[in-house]
Amino acid sequence: MQTCITCKQQLPFEQFSRNKTCKSGYHRECKFCVKIYQLANKERLKEYQQKYQSVYRTENYDKLMEYDAEWRKNNRDKVKSYVAKSNAKNPQRMKDYMKAYNQRKKNKND
Repeated sequence: MQTCITCKQQLPFEQFSRNKTCKSGYHRECKFCVKIYQLANKERLKEYQQKYQSVYRTENYDKLMEYDAEWRKNNRDKVKSYVAKSNAKNPQRMKDYMKAYNQRKKNKND
């Protein structure tokens, strides 16, 4: 049993998420209190996450591109399947892309 620091109820450990950094091995807030907090602060948390991701992607661009290339190399069948589904959903986009590609290729050769 552990007491939640927000609702002050004593609950079984199953009501808390695991956390190795805490002495007990569980978070100090119960899952229900965490869920209420997340719902109440949804927009603020979303903005924070977007800002964090933007900074992370900027600082680790090379690392992410390397990981992406490695993943694509090791999962060619998944990539091929995804591209085929995407092209089937929106055939006009592929036509527009090929038109622009051929135009660039033609301009490059001239």
